[in-house]
Amino acid sequence: RLLSYLRQNVAGIRKHLNAQNLFDIKAWNMFDWAAMDTPAGVVTHQNCFAVLALRECAEMAEWLGENEDAKDWRDLAATMAEAINTHLWNEERQAYTDCLRDGKHSAVFSQQTQTVAYMSDVAQKERAQRCRDHMLNPPEGFVRAGSPFFEFFLLEAAAREGRDQEFLETILRDWGFMVDMGASTFWEMWSMKGGRLTRSHCHGWSAAPTYFLSTHVLGVQPIGPGFTETVIAPRPANLTWCRGSVPTPYGDINIQWEDNAGQPFQLRIEAPQELKITIKCPRQPAHVTLNGQPLEICNV
Repeated sequence: RLLSYLRQNVAGIRKHLNAQNLFDIKAWNMFDWAAMDTPAGVVTHQNCFAVLALRECAEMAEWLGENEDAKDWRDLAATMAEAINTHLWNEERQAYTDCLRDGKHSAVFSQQTQTVAYMSDVAQKERAQRCRDHMLNPPEGFVRAGSPFFEFFLLEAAAREGRDQEFLETILRDWGFMVDMGASTFWEMWSMKGGRLTRSHCHGWSAAPTYFLSTHVLGVQPIGPGFTETVIAPRPANLTWCRGSVPTPYGDINIQWEDNAGQPFQLRIEAPQELKITIKCPRQPAHVTLNGQPLEICNV
């Protein structure tokens, strides 16, 4: 049902490629409320996101057996990734410039741009390591995170790399600040810019914890189209319990786990029979039940 829209968006990306095979669009190319250099034109993070989008579109096309589309989109992603590495990497700074201005590298370098280059896998080998270093410890003079939206990507990196305690502490520190200030909704910003705590006081782009607490801490993620294959892999860090519900096309997955020192890890799962589930416990010994039935095997 949505395949034609994927094709339409890929055509839009291709339409805006310039002679260097870089995405070049006259638009508001904002990424974060920070002093990044993101004019209309060639912006590095936009190009990296386009590469990532093309690869994910290709994966969805493969699910549907549309292999010609999938190959075309992967080839386009590879062409763009090569162009980014050719034209947007600054050898002297060992980082990706924020954008091109009059065909030249911007003098602005940011934590945001390096993070997107790293998380999209546009940066490879030594460049990937450089970008990861800049993401975790931005050098002096690099623009730093300015809003909860960008921190989604820092949380994603921490989750992907298994830095579970740091992941939780980031949420507790930054979203906890909103709670400490009396918020009952997600704020767009947490700075005091202009004498205000935030811009919008109820902003969807700041809702990263609602996604990550379900997928990473509770531990439920689809690994096949439409949840037909699902992995349940809690990541407790220093939490002692978690419970929640994740909707699927076949019904809800309900989970509760406890992780108390000196006791087996406890994991109780209620899930639709149609789902093929892989269970990964964070440690052994573990007691696991699926729809009320004890399981003897739980992969670590």
